[in-house]
Amino acid sequence: MALIKCPECGKDISNTSEKCIHCGFPIEKPKKKDWIKAHRKIVILICIAIVVTLGIIFVLTKGKSLLPHTIQNPKLMQLLDYTSPDQIKNDLGDGFEHRNYDSINSTADEYKEIEIDGKTYSEVDICYKEDGTFERIYLDTGSIWTEEDYKALVADLIKQYGDEYEYNEDEYNGKPIYDYTWKKSFPRRISCSIHADKTEEGKHWVRINSFHN
Repeated sequence: MALIKCPECGKDISNTSEKCIHCGFPIEKPKKKDWIKAHRKIVILICIAIVVTLGIIFVLTKGKSLLPHTIQNPKLMQLLDYTSPDQIKNDLGDGFEHRNYDSINSTADEYKEIEIDGKTYSEVDICYKEDGTFERIYLDTGSIWTEEDYKALVADLIKQYGDEYEYNEDEYNGKPIYDYTWKKSFPRRISCSIHADKTEEGKHWVRINSFHN
């Protein structure tokens, strides 16, 4: 506690007093300085730093959403990562037909018109090399995918395999083809080819290969 002079009678009083104990004169407390006003320059610099940081993040992410992507095709993503035919068949069932391809010295367990994540695939093949080694799983969607469908698929693949991929655009019969390839540790490779349908406007068919050997 400190003593101050009463501005009215001049006598000593406590600096915590609300009025003079001698004459009753009200003592006005000194106003506390507003912190923001007192540190205006610092506040401005902080705001500028935040805006610049957000701008850098936007440029680096190319305007993509900063929210985590939710996988739209979870069963498909799991199938692509299975390392053995038994794992795939455990999910897809035993409704396949074994086929021999003498021209390329390979065989495949082939599913027709099978549903995965609510979408019907015209063909799903579990492919084997000549010696019977599991090589890859191949999926063909047929002409059922909208632009929204295939973009969700590509987003799922990027979520699962990363944003370092090879991308090429081509065309066939005047219709665009979009090719994505993820090359992981050799011989691991995932490819996705998207073709605009030549008869149905706005529809696409998609071919996916997940190589393991």
